[in-house]
Amino acid sequence: MSSTTSTEPGRHIEQDFANMLRYNREMAMKLPDAERTFALQETNLSKSELQKLHQAGAIDRVERERSVCETGVTYRRWRWQTVDRVAAWIEDYFDDAPECPGEDCYSTGVRCLEPRERYTCSNDGCTETFGPDVARELIGR
Repeated sequence: MSSTTSTEPGRHIEQDFANMLRYNREMAMKLPDAERTFALQETNLSKSELQKLHQAGAIDRVERERSVCETGVTYRRWRWQTVDRVAAWIEDYFDDAPECPGEDCYSTGVRCLEPRERYTCSNDGCTETFGPDVARELIGR
């Protein structure tokens, strides 16, 4: 039996954020701590990532504010906040998770290039390859 994250229309069951973030570690690690609010422009998140996080109940809209861009134009934007239980889940789930051995790659997924011989992570931008021992470590969760 699942419980909803909120009574707001459009909110999904509580596990939606976990199901999405489990396979999107990079997106999860971009989320600011729950203690502070943020605007999209203050993060490395894309607009579509922000929308996915909101739809899954991982972040909440906090307030709307006026901002001025470098050309002097004033516009309104939303401030967001990471939901407390989501921040705690990210810390628990990813804190000691094994990561791709590639430089600046934090992926935890694995793709097989040659069965029992050569593997790579699930990050399309990473070129690191590794053997079956590292692959087993990454998927051992």
